[in-house]
Amino acid sequence: STDSIVEVATSEDVGKLPGVSIAETLARLPGVAAQRVDGRAQAISIRGMGPEFSVTLLNGQEMVSSGDDRSFEYDQFPAELVTAAVVYKAPDASLASNGLAGTVDISTVSPLDWTGKRFNVGARFEDNSFGKVVPGTDAKGNRVSASYIDKFNDDRFGIALGYVHLDTPTRS
Repeated sequence: STDSIVEVATSEDVGKLPGVSIAETLARLPGVAAQRVDGRAQAISIRGMGPEFSVTLLNGQEMVSSGDDRSFEYDQFPAELVTAAVVYKAPDASLASNGLAGTVDISTVSPLDWTGKRFNVGARFEDNSFGKVVPGTDAKGNRVSASYIDKFNDDRFGIALGYVHLDTPTRS
């Protein structure tokens, strides 16, 4: 038996916490810090090492980054469609890939695990107290999300759909 150092955020934790994305929830775990971009948590650091030293998995498969390194933009994942996130702080042989600082494995909803039809709609609004920060930029922002989960064909076929739109005032 091998020992692993892990931190876990379950769907119950994600639902109870006011985070906009999974990055906000991960930042509440011990040893994990969020790096903010334009006021929202985007990248995470594990054990004090930069985001380029960690690996992100989605349902066990390694995710790529659009940047120059391994750092991943966690604010792209709506918290409504995540059932769990496991942060491995030590290498684990059961993972296909391990990061130097750690590995984050994000699990999305599996529609066949749910009972009944689920529909969730959320909206958040923000108002920048400085007014218009840049000419041509609105001082008001919003985040709208919707998710739908259902099963068909005697519970042998499931569907999970999600949509998130974020419009936030930023300083250029």
